[in-house]
Amino acid sequence: MRERTRIMFRLRCNPLFLVLLLSIFISSNFCICDGTIIDHLHQSEQTRIPEVIDGREFNGKVDEWNERRRSVAETPEKSSSSSNVLILAANRTHRRCPIAGFRYYNDGWNLTNKHYLFSVAYSAAGPFLLAAVWFVVFGIILLCMCLRRCCCCVGKSIGYSKAAYALSLTFLILFTIGAIAGAVFLYSGQQEFHSSIVRVLSFILYQADFVIENIQNVFNYLLSAKLALPGDFQLQIDAIQQPINFVANQLRNATRQTEREIRNFLDPNRFYLISISASLLTLAFLGFLFSVLGFPCLVYMLGIIGWIVLVFTFILTGMSLLIHNAVGDTCVALEEWVQNPKASSALEHVLPKVDDETSQKIYSLSKGSTVGLVKVLNVDIVANVNIDPSPGSPQYYNQSGPMLPLLCNPYNPDDLTDRKCEAGEVALPNATEVWKNYICKVSSSGICVTPGRLTQDRYSQMAGPVNASYHLYHYTPFLIDLIDSNFVKVTFARISKENCPDLVKYSRWTYVGFNTSSVCVMMSMFLWVIYARERRHRKYTKKQLSKAPPAAHLHSSRDP
Repeated sequence: MRERTRIMFRLRCNPLFLVLLLSIFISSNFCICDGTIIDHLHQSEQTRIPEVIDGREFNGKVDEWNERRRSVAETPEKSSSSSNVLILAANRTHRRCPIAGFRYYNDGWNLTNKHYLFSVAYSAAGPFLLAAVWFVVFGIILLCMCLRRCCCCVGKSIGYSKAAYALSLTFLILFTIGAIAGAVFLYSGQQEFHSSIVRVLSFILYQADFVIENIQNVFNYLLSAKLALPGDFQLQIDAIQQPINFVANQLRNATRQTEREIRNFLDPNRFYLISISASLLTLAFLGFLFSVLGFPCLVYMLGIIGWIVLVFTFILTGMSLLIHNAVGDTCVALEEWVQNPKASSALEHVLPKVDDETSQKIYSLSKGSTVGLVKVLNVDIVANVNIDPSPGSPQYYNQSGPMLPLLCNPYNPDDLTDRKCEAGEVALPNATEVWKNYICKVSSSGICVTPGRLTQDRYSQMAGPVNASYHLYHYTPFLIDLIDSNFVKVTFARISKENCPDLVKYSRWTYVGFNTSSVCVMMSMFLWVIYARERRHRKYTKKQLSKAPPAAHLHSSRDP
């Protein structure tokens, strides 16, 4: 009993044992807190709003969000945002902002707002604080160990603890396995997260290019129909060119800038994450190997290297937590915006909506041009094709046979509302095919020698405006979606439904992997020294006892 008491007293007085206990306490309070340690200091003032776990969970339902938005709009701390701007993810982004006197941030999700960026960074302050604590505390410990080694005469003592030897080896194995598992988890999560981000960016760019291409196609068909239309329509087509170019450039520039900014932030971060992951894996393996093989100098050297590596590890742990929180904010913002797609919001910086005035002008001009082209073609058919002029007349080319059917105008000329085709009219999609049946064979002088109402040249002249009218009519649903911002809604709804769960899951994998590997390596560093020390004492004790007489074994051994 006295021997066990003396062994426990030796362990309690051992500074490395005390540091190990302190490290366990620090890691349990800082590292596995999902960045909420700072907010615990303020729980007496306001209940903590929990972070999103799976990308979908948040406090309250849609009506509670609306209540929150109304209260935010009335608070005096709110910035000068317009009342018609939708506050996105108001509950989730309700965090303290360090550059605003630690007041709560109330303006919702907005990547262009520095107060939002600082507030989400503040939510990940725990690992950054731990990096500073680790750097200072372990640096002091290393300094004390060096001073003790250099300035104090420390003699070798006979005896070692079997319990300390066995426990240090057991925990060293467990923490090494944990560090390796955490590094693998980190690498897998980072790879999957990067793939998900690439898919999201590719989809956003595809949607933007799709809208730009369709708008430009509509304008090209308007240009092709321009010469066949009256003068007022020609002026409107010329006037719409500048707004269309502005919309196309705005979409292209905004989406490309979003992609560039995200890649510029995530690509270097990904490189650092993978590098630190490989460093932790190598550090854990080498530390375990040198400790078990009994190379104390190499163990101490790895301890110094690990001290610096862990500082960067904790910093990158904070970065991964920041990314995880920002991804969760973005997914909630997307889901909220899909509920109210007509409202203005900060998401327009990612994928801008086409302003209502421009989209209405394009829509009205497209329908008006369709009506005008059909009217011009029908007048031409009645006046020049479906007649039987006498030879020598300007309209004469010996046309004969059944009358050419008129084009069906899909819109009422008065109000541009939808119109049904009447009997004897041919719909725009079928007009060119139907009219081929009315083409006659012509002589070298261009006169019909078989029954028919159209020559090949006349048919080609009429087919161009018909195709332009059809394509303008064909793009009507797209223009309606443009007015309703439906393409933006579809884009964000698909990202929210299909990509957000993976983004949140894999960003959490990255954070958890970093957390696990960094804590396990930190524990392993202390265990390297403890195990190496116990192994050295064990070896020295056995060597001394082998030289001593047998009676001395009973008095010298400190084994429990």
